[in-house]
Amino acid sequence: MRIFDYLKEKVLGDGVSLRVKITMLVAVYLTMALAVLTGIIIQLQQQAFLSKSEESAREVINELSSTLYHKWSPKRTTEANRAAIGSYHALSDIVFRNDSMVYVVFQDSKGEIQYIAKSLNDYVWMMNHSRLDPYALRRVSITGFATRSFASYPEGRVTEYIGAVYGKEKELLGFIRVGVSEKTVLASMGQMTRNTVIKIVAVNVLILSALLLVAFYAASALEMRLNKIHTQAKKMLPPSAPAISPSPLSGANVLVELSRELEEVDQFVQGLKHKFMELASTISHEFRSPMQAIQGYTDFLRRGGAGKVTPEMDKYLKIIGENSERFQGFIDNVMDLVRLDGGKLQFEPVSFPAAEPLGKIAEFFSKQAAESGISIKLQLSAPELHAFGDPNRVYQVLFNLVSNALKFTPVGGCIELMARENNGFVEFFVKDNGPGIAAESQARLFTEFYQVTDTEPVRGFKGLGIGLALCKKLVRAQNGSIRLESESGKGVTVSFTIPVALR
Repeated sequence: MRIFDYLKEKVLGDGVSLRVKITMLVAVYLTMALAVLTGIIIQLQQQAFLSKSEESAREVINELSSTLYHKWSPKRTTEANRAAIGSYHALSDIVFRNDSMVYVVFQDSKGEIQYIAKSLNDYVWMMNHSRLDPYALRRVSITGFATRSFASYPEGRVTEYIGAVYGKEKELLGFIRVGVSEKTVLASMGQMTRNTVIKIVAVNVLILSALLLVAFYAASALEMRLNKIHTQAKKMLPPSAPAISPSPLSGANVLVELSRELEEVDQFVQGLKHKFMELASTISHEFRSPMQAIQGYTDFLRRGGAGKVTPEMDKYLKIIGENSERFQGFIDNVMDLVRLDGGKLQFEPVSFPAAEPLGKIAEFFSKQAAESGISIKLQLSAPELHAFGDPNRVYQVLFNLVSNALKFTPVGGCIELMARENNGFVEFFVKDNGPGIAAESQARLFTEFYQVTDTEPVRGFKGLGIGLALCKKLVRAQNGSIRLESESGKGVTVSFTIPVALR
């Protein structure tokens, strides 16, 4: 235990770098895995060797059985039968090239040894075991083949393979017994195992070395990334935040330490988010009343409440009203984002016709689009199609998407609104034929406060960069998804999905 504790302290102690620890752990696991694999390979090879020994015994039994079938006759004397067999060279070649095979005999049905193809110089023990036990005889009668094992001298334990021999008239001539010395088999197998182990160990050393180099490289890259995260965490926290350990990180508690640091960063970010929510709520409250007053007085003046309004005055009052509405929309979007992040935005999912929000949007923007020389085209593949979600939030998503399309669609252009069923979802489309968006700018379009810099709106002003981010969160909150397809000069198509309503 003291040695283990010492190694644990030296290998996994606080003074050891992360890359060394990971490499050592990988080395231990790989060594264990390769050792188990080596054992399995050796076991399989030994089983194959034993199977080969049994195959050799079966081959001898079959060869001798065939010879006896053709040349042995119970009507002749034993001497005549032995003379008929003679020295059978094919059988001798099989028997004598196999050192582990210590005897091959033919025993008649009465138990007498009639023919010896191979034997030891001292085979008294074989004669003592010449009688087959009833269990072996029963197995041979059922399967035609049996094995038994017994101790002997000087060959140690012998495994005997037994096969029945029948004559031309289907009569039982007797049994062929082939004895295989387990000591000789094990000696040959031991040499084979030693050679195999040497080869496997050499291969394992090469594999282990290569894998350890890969593990060390990967661990080094991981350690560099963790230290980079650690450095960034230090930069993110203000000076008043709890102190973070010096960089770079090292020691056994590197992940624990980094986890603590990230928790501190998360707490700091959550605090900033809470303050942002409070600030956004305050700004919304403080701006809402003045903006409503501006809109109210603008409408009052345009209706002639303070006297006659000339066309020039009406033009400027209209601009004031439109921009106050635009500013109010910015405030509403910011507040919705804050409520979504805080989990306070309410959703009321119901089954509703997909055509309903599309029709309202087309009607709402029809006048503005006509004044800008743009047509709005409404298409429905299935008028009876129903979606399951919050229709007001779907309308809000469509409102933001069509507002963007109006900004960038040129005079004479067209904005298409479509809906169709797609694999259990209702898919809404807003398509324009404006200048499009470059591929390099598309990845961040759904990021909060991101604006495309290479395209200017045809009319109106660029927003705050929160419209698409809000759309993405509103759609995901209703178990849907949103995507954008565009090429420079070929317009933009934004589609989003809402689950289809069950009928």
